[in-house]
Amino acid sequence: MDVKKVIREYLLNELKDSGFHQGIRDDESLNESDIMDSLAVLIITDFLQDRFGIIVDANKLNPDDFDSVNALTSFVEKNLGKEIQ
Repeated sequence: MDVKKVIREYLLNELKDSGFHQGIRDDESLNESDIMDSLAVLIITDFLQDRFGIIVDANKLNPDDFDSVNALTSFVEKNLGKEIQ
């Protein structure tokens, strides 16, 4: 499974109104681009749970894990099959 491709396609669909588009580089900061806000983090957290089975404790979220496509990909690949608490 190409985790990065799945994440990028999801972001293109879900965050297009926030400014996410094809031209966003995989290493570009979504926080600095004002694409990633607290609502987007919640939406993506639900997606990660549904698509990859990753359970994320909202009290222990690290904003850096949601800062770019690369960061999200690393987060998912690191935690596939594990429960994050």
